[in-house]
Amino acid sequence: FVGSCFTPSSCSTDISDYLLNGCKWEEAPICPDYIGPVTIARTSDGRGRGLFATRDIAAGDIILVSNAFATSYNDTHSIDLYTKISNIVKESPRALEQYYSLAGYGYHDEMDVPDLMLFDPNFPFSESRGDSQERPEIDEKRIVHILNVNSFEGEVGGFEGDKKPNMKINGLWLLPSFINHSCCPNASRLVVGEAMFIIASQDIKAKEEINISYTDAMAPLKRREENLGMMGYGFRCECKRCETERSIFLIQQDIREIGERVNELYNGAGEEVLSAITSMDRLPLDKFPICVELSGLYDKLKTRVNTLEDLTPLQKK
Repeated sequence: FVGSCFTPSSCSTDISDYLLNGCKWEEAPICPDYIGPVTIARTSDGRGRGLFATRDIAAGDIILVSNAFATSYNDTHSIDLYTKISNIVKESPRALEQYYSLAGYGYHDEMDVPDLMLFDPNFPFSESRGDSQERPEIDEKRIVHILNVNSFEGEVGGFEGDKKPNMKINGLWLLPSFINHSCCPNASRLVVGEAMFIIASQDIKAKEEINISYTDAMAPLKRREENLGMMGYGFRCECKRCETERSIFLIQQDIREIGERVNELYNGAGEEVLSAITSMDRLPLDKFPICVELSGLYDKLKTRVNTLEDLTPLQKK
């Protein structure tokens, strides 16, 4: 494992009020960068580089807080985002080295593993590299290729009075860009203002790779494959979940039917959960009809899966 982390041992950022008040975009708090117990290292299966835990991480712990390298809003073709990034790397040698450490089309074979200190704002640039190294040249084509592979897109709302329409956000976050995809991820991302939180969604062991889902992990296999293809990442997910779902032909129809219905209900369930979070009262189950239906769908699929004797417990999970 390469690199080490010298930032505080725990994240002190408190976003509970922001969450309880409905995640209003205009009320997002300022969140300082935080690098938890992680390092960048090469994957054992040759996929390239990834982010790995340096010690055990408990579910719910904040792994990273990373403020955006650059963002733009309602920027359909990422033209504004490209312009911002181009200007940033031209003005800052450190920003150029940080940006060039990311993979891009034609710029990923045998790339070096960067030292984590390069991304730590507490360390001067001269301490993160040798001054004798030749500074890379500005390559506009390379800037575009890196942007295409590493940018995140999403939708933000929750404005005061909900009078403003939701906005599309495009952005590039440096350290989160090293996190590889899995359809069975052990971490999730949350954008607060222009800061991205990476949060453990299950217990993560030391030296285990940290994964997030680049697409909707609730979607059925076919839709996940289509979404990844449309995003242009150029890979087919081979995680254990995908391999299992491709191989279990006996319940493909069940998975497809249930998965489609889950997709239809997903956003509504999120709204029900948000209403529960922001309410100070204990709400009865009849206030959560979508969540109740989702629970029934999972029970139906679980019963069907448990009838298959040739599956291991991990595959059933």
